[in-house]
Amino acid sequence: MKLGTLPLAALLLVAGCGGGDGSGRQSAPASATVADAALDAAARGDVDAAEALLQGARDPDSLGLRARFLMMRNRNREAVEILSPLASAKVKDMDELERRQRLLPDLTLAYVRLDDFQKAASVARIGGDSLLARKYEALSRTVAYSSNLGTDAIPVDFFVTDPLPIVAGTVGGLRALFVVDTMLDQVVLDREFAWKAGVAGIGGGNEAVLPELSVGRLTVKNVPIHLGTSMQIGTLHPEGAIGLQFLMHYDFTLDYRRGRLVFRRAGGAVAGQPALVAGDRYLLLGGLMNGKDRTFVGVGSSLKGVTLAVSDLVGDPSTAPLAELSAGTLKLVKPALDPKAFPSGLDGSFGVPIGFVLGHAALRNHVIRLEPHSMKLAID
Repeated sequence: MKLGTLPLAALLLVAGCGGGDGSGRQSAPASATVADAALDAAARGDVDAAEALLQGARDPDSLGLRARFLMMRNRNREAVEILSPLASAKVKDMDELERRQRLLPDLTLAYVRLDDFQKAASVARIGGDSLLARKYEALSRTVAYSSNLGTDAIPVDFFVTDPLPIVAGTVGGLRALFVVDTMLDQVVLDREFAWKAGVAGIGGGNEAVLPELSVGRLTVKNVPIHLGTSMQIGTLHPEGAIGLQFLMHYDFTLDYRRGRLVFRRAGGAVAGQPALVAGDRYLLLGGLMNGKDRTFVGVGSSLKGVTLAVSDLVGDPSTAPLAELSAGTLKLVKPALDPKAFPSGLDGSFGVPIGFVLGHAALRNHVIRLEPHSMKLAID
């Protein structure tokens, strides 16, 4: 089960059906009208307004849509309060069963973000993913993401900054290099290296729990991971990558100027711009094209050699040139555009306009800091 990738429109498949006005014409129910207005607001880039429009709605589709908007703002506990009753309600027909199945990935992800792995396991099992359920059950018997982080920040120097930010750490007493990847969900560990470090996939699959991961002076225990195959990065062959779900357990800073990754306790005050988290791996910041057209811009620390990945939905760069893109305080003038680097489906899966992703070349000389509780992101 891939989490957090269902389009917003899928939550409204049954909205708009039924209801006559006495003239033989079919009229949309009020709930569909409100949901359509919310989707329109989201399509304009105003997620706050979209969620506010749905606050009085009570039909299941609108409730599911509101939960999705809350999760984009990282307000997962509120989303759980909405989704949990919908997921546990008795189903009367196939339509209700299909609706519930569409909601389960979001509910699982919301519990995972809250580190409530016992409930995440239960929902994953209902959704039919037994391996993922076993992984979350294993995590529920521990304290996931427990660390030695105190009140002081822990800076971790980049092993290299180019061609991508890479940090050094240890797994099972073995030295390992990790790419810092803000477009990845969890930590990924090379399968062959994991075997050497004594880490096995649950049921022989690609889901696992890492007993301990050290990155610089930061040590984190009981970390959910995926097993995969590492790739050559320049002259290096990193053993793994650190993704967004791991990073967002902290107030984290990607400091390209000083060549370091900094971890702080979450919950502090950050003077930044409102950010969104779409699905399980996309960090978004509001932006403007040519000073007027609103869009969202992703942060892609793992896009090697890329300044700005561009969606096909933005249009043909050769016929509609981009003079300037701003995202927070970052401004790119006539940036190089790379359509091939844009993640497949990102622009059409979450109901908000996502036109671009900042790659390594755009981030290279800046400092990016995210505080996950307030969802404030600063780029200096």
